[in-house]
Amino acid sequence: MQQQKRRIILASIFLAIGIAGGAASVVSQGPLPADIAITRFLQSTLGSEPSWAGPITQSAKPPTVWLLLVGGLGLVWIRTGWRGPVAVLTAFLSIKLVDFILRASVHTPKPIADLVAVASPSESSGFPSTFGLVYGAVFGCIVFARSSDDWKSTAALVTSIGMILIGAISRIVLGGHWTSQMVASLCLAFAIVLVVYFGLEHKRETSSLLTAED
Repeated sequence: MQQQKRRIILASIFLAIGIAGGAASVVSQGPLPADIAITRFLQSTLGSEPSWAGPITQSAKPPTVWLLLVGGLGLVWIRTGWRGPVAVLTAFLSIKLVDFILRASVHTPKPIADLVAVASPSESSGFPSTFGLVYGAVFGCIVFARSSDDWKSTAALVTSIGMILIGAISRIVLGGHWTSQMVASLCLAFAIVLVVYFGLEHKRETSSLLTAED
């Protein structure tokens, strides 16, 4: 029960950050404070188009996103058993719906070449970030899974955190999204993941109580 309460509290925090960040991006119709500085710092440190960033950013798009999904299913199975894959698939479908609804409702500009280096200029909305939603859903399910403390589980956790960080940096350094847009999108995905886990665990506990009463 305490674990479920913590999940809901944490989901509420992530949801609030995601909504606040997204709303600020929509209202400003441009970069938020520190967005330009962070992108320029990353580009000066890593280069404006590091060779590894392109393939990573493509991994959230078909057809490679299906390979990413399979990899996420494997990692979450290692970490938490059968509930993990169910959570990944549910969260993935949920973020696809959220992405569709938000993109039909709001539009925020992506970084422009007048401010930072942009590898592939695009007129599509910077918020939500489809990449951030996908990575947040797939790898967030691994990060927030309830698991044992064996080395395999720890390796899956570290790998997933690393993928989220490297993925976010890739999109930012290529000028695909502002940091605020990426953070807001990741937070929305994390909130969805936590709600999905809450639902699965609540269902399991309810079933256990009904079985015990019988």
